[in-house]
Amino acid sequence: MKPISLSLFIPLIIFAGFSGADFPVIEPYLLYVTPTSIQIHWEAATGPSVVRYGKDETLQSEKSTSGTSRKQQVTLDGLDADTRYYYRVENGSWRFGPHMFRTAPDYPKPFTFCVYGDNRIKDTSFQYPHPHGPVIQGIAADRPAFFINTGDIFKTGVDTALYMEDFFLGAKDLIANTPFFLAIGNHEYGGDPAARTTKKYFSFPGNKTWYEVNYGGIQFLFLDSTILLRRCAENSLQDKTENKLATDEQFIWLVGKLHLPKPDWRIVVLHHQIYSSGIFGIDSSLVEILVPLFEQNQVDLILSGHEHNYERSERNGITYILTGGGGSYLRPVNIKNNPSQKSAVAEFHHVRVTVNQNRLSGSAICDVDRSGIPDYSDEYRLATPAFKPGDVIDEFEIDSGN
Repeated sequence: MKPISLSLFIPLIIFAGFSGADFPVIEPYLLYVTPTSIQIHWEAATGPSVVRYGKDETLQSEKSTSGTSRKQQVTLDGLDADTRYYYRVENGSWRFGPHMFRTAPDYPKPFTFCVYGDNRIKDTSFQYPHPHGPVIQGIAADRPAFFINTGDIFKTGVDTALYMEDFFLGAKDLIANTPFFLAIGNHEYGGDPAARTTKKYFSFPGNKTWYEVNYGGIQFLFLDSTILLRRCAENSLQDKTENKLATDEQFIWLVGKLHLPKPDWRIVVLHHQIYSSGIFGIDSSLVEILVPLFEQNQVDLILSGHEHNYERSERNGITYILTGGGGSYLRPVNIKNNPSQKSAVAEFHHVRVTVNQNRLSGSAICDVDRSGIPDYSDEYRLATPAFKPGDVIDEFEIDSGN
């Protein structure tokens, strides 16, 4: 892969985003797949829309919307598990598709998913390159069943013009055919404590920014760490305990989910790092609040972001993966002490995870040749690039405790 052109990469994305219309168009994207359902979202024109779908390209079934706004969505339900479907969205003069998706299995089976985060751009000046596209290409090459974004998918939760540049345009081909899940980050709240715009585009299950996903024998618990840390800030240090948080809605939900019988695998996803050697370091509040729960309730893997780099930590039988190299400016590792660190590097990357019944195998993959990308600032000086696109940065394996 050639080094990214600093002068052309971002402007090309901007002009392509308008597709000849006088407003940005967000092409269909897939959310919250289950064995029997999936959400399809898009934003184009007001007015009624039709989603035609089926197990082949004749698209024998359909579902309509009233189309009271440009942003529209449907939930297709009553689907068969672990089955390929085709679909097309018809919205005014717009025709999107046909695209395809596969429903989740209703039993444990081997599969691959990918994880990345912190792809949002720095600001609107575009003086720093935004290599989100190559990261998405790396994910697409792995052909995952789904992928996870660990948050800061957008620069700000109130500037919808940036949503196109930050995520939707660069990922459009992938997200039209591959469902994904978001762990909401602090930037999704930027400017709005209620994150109303982000909720508009993601329609979180149950209208909560924390939720559960069960896929192929894995229990995924997605947390809103911004709210958890906000609650911590409202209390004194001695109040950051399970008993003192007994009235917090998200914490009550989390405790209840962790006390359920453990499936083959239990994975927690949140935006903020717990263990890190980066500029934010170890988050003592999250360590105090969450780590005892994780250790007492057989959590296998923690996925997070926030720091703009990659780091793997291991502590008391739990693997912590920090994946924040999705396209925003990189930050250095080994700034602060992290005794639990096993691997750390500042590269644009994604993480590929392959799941079998008794073993979970992960690889962090470099997606961008950053030799042509300058350091963001003197404050964030990085080590000389040691990886090329396609290189494996780190590998890990976790054996099931079941």
